[in-house]
Amino acid sequence: MPRIKNISVIIPFHNEESRIGDLIESLNNQREWFENSELIFVDDFSDDLTEKMIREKLKRPFQIIHLSKKKGKKQALHEGIQKAKNDFILTLDADVKFGENYFQNLFKLPQVDMIILPVTMVSKTIFQELASIEFAWLQLLTFGSKKPILCSGANLVFKKTAYQSSFNSRTDFDIASGDDVFLMQSFSTKKNKVDRFLDDELSVETKAPSGIMNLLRQRKRWLSKFSKMADIKNTKLVLFLIILQIAFIISITAIPFYPYFLFLVALKIITEFMATINYRHSNILILFPLTIINQIWYPVYLLLLCFPLRGDAKWKHVNMEIVDSPAKEIS
Repeated sequence: MPRIKNISVIIPFHNEESRIGDLIESLNNQREWFENSELIFVDDFSDDLTEKMIREKLKRPFQIIHLSKKKGKKQALHEGIQKAKNDFILTLDADVKFGENYFQNLFKLPQVDMIILPVTMVSKTIFQELASIEFAWLQLLTFGSKKPILCSGANLVFKKTAYQSSFNSRTDFDIASGDDVFLMQSFSTKKNKVDRFLDDELSVETKAPSGIMNLLRQRKRWLSKFSKMADIKNTKLVLFLIILQIAFIISITAIPFYPYFLFLVALKIITEFMATINYRHSNILILFPLTIINQIWYPVYLLLLCFPLRGDAKWKHVNMEIVDSPAKEIS
């Protein structure tokens, strides 16, 4: 199968001044760059110094598109994709970083309609580690199942022609998030080829949420996608997770009366530990106690997700404009 030759990189941003530095450094440090590839930043009405940082620090050729008003991430991506000159699109979040061989390996990928690439959450605190463990499980749903049900627009490759073909059939434009999984779902519906590559050289890193409120807001955004993605596979997954947590709580409370329930608890912990370390490559001495702590934390975390929260200010809910509205382009 032929390999990808040229690619257009679309990076939407809204007030990323404090987070975009790692991405700029990663782009500057690439060992190989490809002449016909392009970098397109889409400014979703920022009012900070993100653009100034890009212009002063980025050493690669790029262009910046300014949206005419605040429109949200989906519209920002759509504007960038329409401006792209290449058929293959790579979407990156503005707060990711990656290794110096990332683009070199990117051009070894086959020319299929969509390629899901890995995202790793990095952490410094115990709380962030717990968030990273959960994210590792979400990666398992992406790369461990026969048919992926999740993907991340922080590191996603797809064909522009396939995107345009699926655009009018999508019904998710009233949801602020989900630019990635809804696109994947539309590709699957149209029988487009969706592939996955779990390769460390193609992984990008992003920081885990720094506090419980940030974590809950992020996860609630993700959960908001499921009502629009309702199908048998997703319903079974949600029911399985709920039943698993209920069974675990019952097993814990039953141990004083029926000690053999300890075996079930231990089996769950060991299974989660083995699966997590396979995707995170973490220090065993650190990850194992965190896996035990997570057994207590996770039911509490799921309960907290049931309570309403104020919206995330980073990507506010904005209905997608189906028409291609004009955007100001600056090279």
